[in-house]
Amino acid sequence: ALQPVAIPEPFRADTGRSTGMMATSVKADGPAAKAGVLAGDIVVSVDGRDARRFRDVLSRLDSDSVGRHIEVRLIRSGAVRTLSLTVEARPKE
Repeated sequence: ALQPVAIPEPFRADTGRSTGMMATSVKADGPAAKAGVLAGDIVVSVDGRDARRFRDVLSRLDSDSVGRHIEVRLIRSGAVRTLSLTVEARPKE
């Protein structure tokens, strides 16, 4: 699950953004977990595009993107990091 949050002040200059999406939970066997996203990560951008709203993130991870290599920029444990990953299909619920 993702929730909009303000980017902490010390990271605004480095990320160039003031808002992002915090991963409040990550399904253990889901695509986000396999990609290395952890609960508490603040997603700043997906494939170079802002992650200010839930739909911003979903639009970069839709079914047309499955198999594409993308970069996710996030804040974790006091540092800005970039994850390189391959988009996987979302499991049926």
